Amino acid sequence: MLKLRNWKATMILSIIIPISLMASFRVTGILQEPQKPETILASTVVWNMSRPTTATTLNESVENIFTDGIASIDLRVHPYLYTENFADFFIDSPGDVVDSWIEATINLSQGFANTATIRFSRTDAETELIFEETASFMILQNVEVRSVRSLSSHYREAFFETRSVGQPKNVFLSDTVYWCFLDSNTVDHWLTVNLDATYFNGTAYRKATLPITLGVLLK
Repeated sequence: MLKLRNWKATMILSIIIPISLMASFRVTGILQEPQKPETILASTVVWNMSRPTTATTLNESVENIFTDGIASIDLRVHPYLYTENFADFFIDSPGDVVDSWIEATINLSQGFANTATIRFSRTDAETELIFEETASFMILQNVEVRSVRSLSSHYREAFFETRSVGQPKNVFLSDTVYWCFLDSNTVDHWLTVNLDATYFNGTAYRKATLPITLGVLLK
């Protein structure tokens, strides 16, 4: 009976001690416990252009920046080429495409970056968006891809979702996206790009959302 009691006491201690240590780590900040982040919405940056009728080099740059004294977060969209009657992405007939380079950067003076998701939402049904998923186009620093979904007739929103590797203070991700138009120069197109950046600032989790709205309009 004594041996059984000793065995039970040892087992209880083996459970209680790790739980107590984990609770202590959370209180002292050694182990961070996930929580619902405070959300900050930055002002929307808007860019638009008249829709060309021939292939056109654009070389444009649109940027939205958020800072709070600890975090510096940057979303950039670089529309660099407009192609008329491009056949590769279209099944029924050639369509028009805007090629863009997307960049997201998170820099922290303390704490760590947690997740970064770039979301794309359209306002019309005559639009699709395709990510370039080959390694030579995609650049990832201190993050890994969790999920990617292109924008098609089945989905009104596309996303490029990443999670930090470790607890880095600096994160960078970029990719090429193709904004495809299915109409015959008859519709104004708008696309909203949002960067959702979640980070821990040393005391609490925060999520900053940086929106950019792009327009390709009829003359």
